[in-house]
Amino acid sequence: YAKTRGWHYVISWLHRFTGIGLIILLAVHMHTLALLQTPDVDPTKMKVIISPIYLFLAWASSLVVGFHALNGGRLILYELFGKRSDEAMIRWTFGLSAAYAAMVGLMMMMENQRISAFFFWLMAFFSGAIAAYVVASRIWKKRHSVLWKLQRISGAFLFITVPAYLLFSYLNPGEADGAQEAIARMQNVFT
Repeated sequence: YAKTRGWHYVISWLHRFTGIGLIILLAVHMHTLALLQTPDVDPTKMKVIISPIYLFLAWASSLVVGFHALNGGRLILYELFGKRSDEAMIRWTFGLSAAYAAMVGLMMMMENQRISAFFFWLMAFFSGAIAAYVVASRIWKKRHSVLWKLQRISGAFLFITVPAYLLFSYLNPGEADGAQEAIARMQNVFT
């Protein structure tokens, strides 16, 4: 398709597929968390959930998250800020997506990182808020619908916070070894 229709066509469909993939990942994530909250969860059942196949799929999700976030950022730069060097931005999108997936994979293998939930989410929130503010200040007076504007503003916020959530889930790995520890971690006000 890239040779016949061009890379823009391929990337637009990749963005749509990764968006659908994010919805599926969210549903699986919510289902897994719901399984953990049942009081009769057996610790051996938790070990079955965290299998090598599951870990590979979790790592592969970083490719989906990374590409969708970075391509969304590329689209925001293209639409709102007039960055028209699309070939270079597409190369950066693919390169940074691979680098993000490599970083998440490294965190998964090392299993020795520690970070404060408060500090991590404070930085992620303010970084996302700054990105959203920059986009909002750029588009607020444009003649588009409110929904169009909110989609770009929320996209700028999520550009930072969704990849941060996936990365955070692999930091402090020893804290969520069992079902009860995972539940307690998810109930942390900052998470």
